[in-house]
Amino acid sequence: MKHHQKVEQPPKDYEYFFKILFCGDIKSGKTSIIKRYSEDQWDEENEGIIDNKIKIIHSIGKAVKLQLFDQPKGVIYYRGAHIIIIVYDCTSMESFKNVCLWLGEIERYSTESVLKYVFCNKCDLVNERVVTQTHIEELTQKFQNLFKHFEVSAKYFTNINETFDIIASDMIANLEKINPTPNPTNTTTNSDHIKKNCSVQ
Repeated sequence: MKHHQKVEQPPKDYEYFFKILFCGDIKSGKTSIIKRYSEDQWDEENEGIIDNKIKIIHSIGKAVKLQLFDQPKGVIYYRGAHIIIIVYDCTSMESFKNVCLWLGEIERYSTESVLKYVFCNKCDLVNERVVTQTHIEELTQKFQNLFKHFEVSAKYFTNINETFDIIASDMIANLEKINPTPNPTNTTTNSDHIKKNCSVQ
């Protein structure tokens, strides 16, 4: 009689695994942010879409594996994401105004528990900037509690590591708060809130 030896699985080098999906207009800097964060690489001319990158970090004493996806390629990408980041270019008002459209798409296709963030990229271009702090404050007030807003620069690595550390710790904390049972007393959904406020002046 043959005895089959049990195959031991190698231990994981992480305790948490989160999928992060990047959205935003072309040339907003999504790919540059991913490459800068995952590989510390910068290419002035390269904004082509990449598939995904992996990075393992430590947040609040936990090893966290992050898989970074560049631009959704279908509904399944939205539904599989734990975190969605919308990137806009602070030198383009159109890019900023389209944040609202991306929020609407996220609400249609993502899960209720997904965490949302908005990145104001290219904050180093002070003289070319057209999106003001007033614009940002108006946007965040209209969509209260739906996302956190951060200013970053992929070119100069400004606030990149710090922001992702915050996002990872937010996600870990969020895991303890997720309640799959909807609250019957809450009749205003995120989708309703977006439809009501989806007009950026």
